Amino acid sequence: MSTQKLTVLIADDHLLIRRGIRALLDELGHEVVAEAGDGAEALAMILALSPDLALIDIAMPVMSGVEVVLRAAAAAPQTRLLYLSAQTDAVAVREALRAGADGYLLKDFVLDELDAALAEVQGGGRYLSPGLPAAVRESITADESELLTPRQLEVLRGLALGHSLKQIARDLDVSPKTVEFHRAKLSERLGIRDIPSLAVYASRLGLVPLTERNPRGI
Repeated sequence: MSTQKLTVLIADDHLLIRRGIRALLDELGHEVVAEAGDGAEALAMILALSPDLALIDIAMPVMSGVEVVLRAAAAAPQTRLLYLSAQTDAVAVREALRAGADGYLLKDFVLDELDAALAEVQGGGRYLSPGLPAAVRESITADESELLTPRQLEVLRGLALGHSLKQIARDLDVSPKTVEFHRAKLSERLGIRDIPSLAVYASRLGLVPLTERNPRGI
């Protein structure tokens, strides 16, 4: 089980589901700081309480979970956002994740999966439920990689491995100024400014295994 205690908000319009998730979180040693029964309430609580993590149902009244994530990702970047959903359709999952969520957890999860999902998301990664069809998971990864040009992917991999701009320039046989340009474009396109977060993104795309990240925290 995870050792870090998290403050968590649960947003779902079904009371029994919220109670069940609260019981599992209690068993894992995390603190549920609030529960919300609709999207507007969830967003207000996230902004007011700044929990470490919010578990957000996609299909909620007043405001959808996707809209909550879209707004919370911009206004409360310190809160990690994890969807709860029964939907497995590739288009629905991709569109939901594009709003800025850190993961997608199917509602038929068990205790160990919830623990793994929380640890992955809080560690800066993106969690995709293993219950999602393999084709859906692969399409999500492909969809993300298509955001970047082949050269940008090469620069991203070098940054994730902890290489300096000069070293990446030597490896790619381009100027450091060109590498800096691609790094700026990466940050602009992905909305990610710091190197450790770029490294997490690179590992999520499969550009580098987690074990190959630079030991200086990248």
